[in-house]
Amino acid sequence: MAGTESQDELYRRAAREYGAPLERLAYAYEADADRRKSLERLLALVQRLEPSDRQLMLAYLEDMDAESIAEITGLSVANVWTKIHRIKSLLSRQFHKGGHDA
Repeated sequence: MAGTESQDELYRRAAREYGAPLERLAYAYEADADRRKSLERLLALVQRLEPSDRQLMLAYLEDMDAESIAEITGLSVANVWTKIHRIKSLLSRQFHKGGHDA
C-alpha cells in the first residue's frame, strides 16, 4: 500500500522518537539492568500499537477499570476486555520473540 510504513520502518521511527524518553523512564522505575531492558522493550512495544489500542492499553496499565476505559473509548465493557486480552497476548508473543513485529 502506498503511503504506509513497513513494520521495520515503524520500529525504527519509534526507536528514534521514543528511545531516549523510554530509556529514562525505565531507568527511573528499575535499577536492575536486565529488568530495565525488559521494561524498555515492553514500553517500545506498547508505543508501536495502533493509536486506539495504545490508548486502551495505557489506560489498562494505569489501573483504570473496564467501565472507565469503555467510557473513554466508546467501546462496550466486554469489548474492552476482549481487546485487552488480545493486546496482552500480542505484546507477550512479541516481547518473548524479541519485539520486532508489533
